Amino acid sequence: MSRNKFSVVENYPDKHGSRCGYCKSHNSSFSSGLWAHSMSVREYQTLIDRGWRRSGHYMYKPSMKQTCCPSYTIRCDVGDLQMSKSQKKVLKKFYNYLKFGDTQRNFRSGTSIGSDSVDGYMPDDVIPSHMEQATSEPAVIDLEKIQMDTSPSKEAEGSICIKSKSKIGDDGKKQNDNAEETSDFNLPSTSLGKRGPEVESEARPQQRKAKLIRLENKYNKLIRRGMTEEEAIQLTYGKKTSPEKKARSFEDYFPRPEDVSYFTHKFRVDLHSVSELEKNTVLLEETHRLFSKYQQAVHGDTPEKCSKEQLIRFLVDSPLFDPKSIQAPPSGFGSFHQQYWLNDRLMAVGVIDILPSCVSSVYFFYDPDFMFLSLGTYGALHCPKMCYKRKFCPSYLLCPETFTWHRIEKCLVLLEKSKYSRFEEDPNVVNKLQCDVDVSKAMVVYKHRPMGYLRYKQLNPDADDEDEMIEYVQLVGEDCCQNLLLYRS
Repeated sequence: MSRNKFSVVENYPDKHGSRCGYCKSHNSSFSSGLWAHSMSVREYQTLIDRGWRRSGHYMYKPSMKQTCCPSYTIRCDVGDLQMSKSQKKVLKKFYNYLKFGDTQRNFRSGTSIGSDSVDGYMPDDVIPSHMEQATSEPAVIDLEKIQMDTSPSKEAEGSICIKSKSKIGDDGKKQNDNAEETSDFNLPSTSLGKRGPEVESEARPQQRKAKLIRLENKYNKLIRRGMTEEEAIQLTYGKKTSPEKKARSFEDYFPRPEDVSYFTHKFRVDLHSVSELEKNTVLLEETHRLFSKYQQAVHGDTPEKCSKEQLIRFLVDSPLFDPKSIQAPPSGFGSFHQQYWLNDRLMAVGVIDILPSCVSSVYFFYDPDFMFLSLGTYGALHCPKMCYKRKFCPSYLLCPETFTWHRIEKCLVLLEKSKYSRFEEDPNVVNKLQCDVDVSKAMVVYKHRPMGYLRYKQLNPDADDEDEMIEYVQLVGEDCCQNLLLYRS
């Protein structure tokens, strides 16, 4: 049987805090983890929509209210992407650099870019204890030997249904049904504490540009002379509203293949699956060279922390597979390296997961020699579905309780008051981490045989793992737990 038929995971509940990669405090970062031996892109899409993310084979979900620096899942609506003036400048600057070369740099030394994601890469000193255990001691599972149990199921004998006896509290700890709900932390937000565009406009009105004031004065003067409103508008704004002038489309900001032949620099973007990269030793070596240079220059890592093994472990190895049962883009679904080449020199790499409903940005690294080109912003705009920072509009944050999406401008107002917040305003929408779950729906793999959890309990009546199963089902969801095979020893 093909190994790609089953999604197999191990559960690693977080019982101890670890060092935070953001505020650098010790034993203050909390998350739940899964070690994915293999996982369908469909199941991973479901997990992403519940706040999960991955680093290599390790998947983790921050305990949002308990952890010191909550990380909210953010997405950008590609169809309605609205580029800001500064983003258009980045594209123009890159275009002019390709066309004219160094003479058009015109930049200030020290200009930096801030669009690199650290979600998918974890240095050794911030790896959670349960992730370290999962990485060093994963179960030895021969995925080829997993075969569906075709014998008559005994689960139908009776209507046993194990319901949740405990809930995951907002602080990540288990609660009894009659326990009081923990109140919100009233601490300032960290990474998302700055005000968004709408908040700024409420605080102080933006200054009007002198050109707009001149046009308004001209319009008022024409009205006083006896012209109609239509005539005054035409004379004042007619050139700007002329139907003959077409607004530049999103694609107009990128060089066309027929134009690059006379450009000073040659530029291309290649997309390689991680499986292709593993087989291409030359390309893998080039990727590692760039990764090491970036980590040392931008993040101050030592050469030992930038080894090829680190690169492969976190940014090449991937459990994702495409079941081929759903319509896919030409590239297929799965994990890829999007490589940016300038004159046959690798200048940047975007590590992405192409999933059924989105493109998820895992990590982005670039050659520091090209920092003046703002490659992080350019990379995100080149593949707009990668837009994951709040400066890309419209953006939405995932509610950590109801797993619904909400406009970031409204969320930032709440995060100004507290670093943890429920974004869903409707009180009738239940907290999915505190509702009852039916663990009998969960599927497990035991001795290389997939089976329902109740069947496993019949074979192992002494297994004391009901509390773990309840927490697991609450975290991944009842739908997803029916498609994942949770490893049982």
